[in-house]
Amino acid sequence: MRAITRFVAVMAFAGWAGTVNASLMGTEVTLEHYYPTVDNLLHGPLNVTVSDGVECISCFYGGEDIDIGAESITWVHTGIWSDGAFNGLLVSGLDWGVPGAITDIDVLGSVVNVDFGDDWVRINVAGISSGGTIVVNLTAEHENVPAPATLALFGLGLAGLGWSRRKKA
Repeated sequence: MRAITRFVAVMAFAGWAGTVNASLMGTEVTLEHYYPTVDNLLHGPLNVTVSDGVECISCFYGGEDIDIGAESITWVHTGIWSDGAFNGLLVSGLDWGVPGAITDIDVLGSVVNVDFGDDWVRINVAGISSGGTIVVNLTAEHENVPAPATLALFGLGLAGLGWSRRKKA
């Protein structure tokens, strides 16, 4: 009975320790500019590592800054965008470090359209007549992954149970 009580206590404590929060920080992502169609790569690929600062200053034409945040993409552009079926940015390799996928986006700013997949976002600005700032906030669902401390506590609990049984024998 005493062993069961200890086991329940260890499991309760291990569950309390928490899970890892997912973030794009430290992830290497790929930036690509497509024009005049979504299949025609004009500039890139450019691989950048997500950090606290702006990842790409004066990208592609020199008039674009691209900042990938923990859960967002900010694209500051100047000038007029040429007409075409597609004139825009593909950001791919969005990996939060745990299994999961992008499930929704919220767009602030002038765009023609934005679409997305599990680990990519494509922003189309074809024909927009002035520069501006576009912010794409990402919503992703992730599997809960135990934090390393949780696993360590669980392991210590099991070792303690084994040690207490051995001591009785």
